[in-house]
This record gives sequence, structure tokens and C-alpha cells, in this order.
Amino acid sequence: MTVFPVAAFISLFLLLLTVPHHWRIRSFATLSIIAWLAIHNFAQGVNATIWETNVNPGGLAMKIWCDIGTKLSVGAKVGLPGSCLCLQRRLYQIVSGQEDLVTTVRNRAVNIGFCWAIPVLVMSLHIIVQGHRFDLIETLGCSPAIYSSWLSLVILDFAVFLCGLLSTIYSARTFDELYARHRTVRMRIQYHTDSAGSKCAMTFASFIRLLVVTFLIGTLTTGFAAYHAYLDWTEGLKPWASWSFVHSDFNTVWRYPMTDFTDIEIATLYIFWWPWPIGAIVFFLLFGLARETREEWTLAITRFFPNRKKEPAPKEFSPDWSVDVEGATSTRSFGEVLYLKPESVESASATLATSRSAPVEAIPMTTAGPLPAERGADMLHSHLDDARSQSVRPLPMLPPRDIRPNI
Repeated sequence: MTVFPVAAFISLFLLLLTVPHHWRIRSFATLSIIAWLAIHNFAQGVNATIWETNVNPGGLAMKIWCDIGTKLSVGAKVGLPGSCLCLQRRLYQIVSGQEDLVTTVRNRAVNIGFCWAIPVLVMSLHIIVQGHRFDLIETLGCSPAIYSSWLSLVILDFAVFLCGLLSTIYSARTFDELYARHRTVRMRIQYHTDSAGSKCAMTFASFIRLLVVTFLIGTLTTGFAAYHAYLDWTEGLKPWASWSFVHSDFNTVWRYPMTDFTDIEIATLYIFWWPWPIGAIVFFLLFGLARETREEWTLAITRFFPNRKKEPAPKEFSPDWSVDVEGATSTRSFGEVLYLKPESVESASATLATSRSAPVEAIPMTTAGPLPAERGADMLHSHLDDARSQSVRPLPMLPPRDIRPNI
């Protein structure tokens, strides 16, 4: 197996790891970016797997998959820069304070239009400049067939170039606002976070990451669209005479073994193939390894795979707070409070009767074993003397008042 299917599917897997975080934020444009990257990487992975070492279409691969895969590829090349444009427009509204000036309905219409409506429209209009069914390139698989003419530049390349250019302009203006009024921008982002709620919160770090992603994608798509138009122009644009002339051999599949290409042409094919998996990996590095995403995955893992180690049950106070000091063994641990029954310590009853006015309610417990009556009385006298001499009220651990024993 070559590196192409491995790279495509690994980048797809890493990209999908960032979906839960952005799904929680509810950013339509960001989710659209992930969707178009995932769609195109999946299509490239399937193509590279089926046609790894051959150009012989057969079965469902030729009859169904290539027609679907090539249309998705055309849509992704328009949908990705369109989604970046919507996201960059949103970021600029936040830093410039124009977020409240644009209605939610208008934002929603712009997002749906650029992220999905225009790509679907371009996918439908592609048939106008589709001279034959599709191209089949060894190792890379199915590729959209394009009849290079001035009409193909308008339908396919113009939308990509326009979205990428506008996204780059928005990115530059956002960077300028961020540089000129850094403190104010941070306050606006914090205000946006507080007003959006905890589920839709955007930190300053995530804002910067989104800004970097949109700037890179916008700049690269603009450059690739311009380079593709330059190649078509230098190779010579064909005249678009009529529909019947362009689609005269529509059901043909053109096959291209790698031996038919020069080194420069192979390098050009790779230049247009690799940005998609690289873009998905960069997106994962920026968002998948962020602190917020790692915390969410840790929480999800602990939710599905909880720790089975049983914690010791907390000790509960027994309603019986008296202990018979005449031979009874104490079961209380160190630091707990031991209450003495007056009827159990006859020698200490007189002292208890005369010292009720003293601020003493409990005596620290010892774990030395059974307490004789004489020793209990001595401990009680010592405790009372210490409390009176220090004029400090001891801080015993008392049970609730309703279950204290009557002393």
C-alpha cells in the first residue's frame, strides 16, 4: 500500500477527533470546514485505495462511486474557502464590535449560502464544462473532468478565488484590529463568551487558532485557484462552441497511467493532492491538542470507562454516643469524642454536678483500651483544670444536638 490512502484516512480520523469540541461550541462555519475537509479526504482515501496500482475501472467503482466522488471533490474545493470566509467574517465582527449590528437571520443566510448553497450550485453547474465523464489517474483515482475554457474559469475557479480573496482581506483586517486594540479586543471576546454561555464559549486562545486557520486556508485557496487558472491559460483555453460540441463524447472515461506524465506534471498533481490531508492534520494540531479539547476527551473517557475501584465508605456517627467505662472496650478512633455516662462513673458524678457551668462538653478519646473508673475520673479532673487555666473553650467533634446523650 502506498502512502496516499494511509495519509488520507489518518488525516480523516484526526480531523473527526475535533468534532465534539466544535459541536459543543455550535459554530456552523467551523463545522462546515471540518465537513468539507472530511468529505474530500474520504474521497481521496477511497480513490487511492481502489486505484493504487491500476487505471482499470470496474463494477460499482466506475458506475457509481466516481460520479459521486468527483462531484463531492468539486463542491469541497468551493465549500472550504466559502466556510472560511463565513468564519473569518464572524471573527471580524467580534473584534470590530459589529456583532450586534448584524441580525441573526442575516448571519444564518450568509453562512448557509457560502458554506453549502454555492458549493451545491457549482456542483450542479459543473456539468456545463464537463467534457467527459471523469478522468482516472493511476495512484490518485477519479478526478473531475473539466473542459478548460473561459466558462470553466467563471464557474469553477472564480468562486474559489473570490472566497479565498475575501477571506484573506477579512483576516488582514482582523489582525490589524487585534494589533491596534489588543486590550479592547480581549474584552470583546470575553463579552462574547459571557453572552454566549458556557456551552458556546470561545476563549482568546481558540479565537487566535481560528484566525490562523482561516488565514492559512484563505491564502492557500487563493493561490491554488490563481495557479490553476494560470495553467489553463498557458496551456490554451478551448473554445466553448456549444453544448453538443463539448459533450459529444460525454460517456468516455479518460485513463492516465503515471508513465504518461512528466516529472513536472506529476509534481503538479501532488501539489493539488497533498494540501487536503495536510490541512486536516494542521487543523487537528491546532484544535485537537488544545487544553479544552483534551479536557473534554478526558471527561468523555471517564464517563464511558469509570474507575471501578471502590472508595471506602465514609464513617457515620452512631446514635449511641456513650461507652461503658467499666470494662467496655472503646471502638472509637483517635480524635473522636467520648462521652461518659455518669451512672457508669460513680466517682466522677460529684465533679460533673459541680462543673456544669464550665464550657466543657466532650473529652478526647484514647485508644489505650478499657478505662477503669478511677482513671476516667482522673482524666476528667485534668481536662477541667486545663480548660479553666487556659480560658479556652475546647473544640470537640460533636454529634447533632438531637442525638447527643443527656449527661
